[in-house]
Amino acid sequence: MTDAMNSGPALRASGRADAALLIDTACGRTAALGHNEVTTAHLLLALLDGFPAAADLLAELGVRAADLESALLAELAVHRWRPFPVPRGEFPPLGRTASEVCEEAAAGASEQFPARLLAAVLHLDHQGPGRIALHTVGLTTRQVALALDTRLSA
Repeated sequence: MTDAMNSGPALRASGRADAALLIDTACGRTAALGHNEVTTAHLLLALLDGFPAAADLLAELGVRAADLESALLAELAVHRWRPFPVPRGEFPPLGRTASEVCEEAAAGASEQFPARLLAAVLHLDHQGPGRIALHTVGLTTRQVALALDTRLSA
């Protein structure tokens, strides 16, 4: 368990702490689903599980959190998993795109983390299950970027 999980809300003032919490939650969700790697879909499921502000953001964008969760689980059910060796102690590993998404989302203040994560998935995950699920519920890169711009300028 990371320090972010043990630090409580007082230390969740940065995107880095949010990313650490997100990764911990995503790893747990990935293992529970029996998948062999953390994808952007697992990150989005973790966002729904651990960040109440995500549901508010989705509502602003016209999407119910339950609908996104259903789309994510449906996409993960048909995702083609690549077999690969996993080093001891690193299960489930964070996929390359998921890692890049976390890095991009972590840059900035905590209150913008959910919007930055959605934008990063749409920007970086070109064919993965997270992006496909976001498109399934009607979210586009432009729509999320406009919402993030609006939040940043407020």
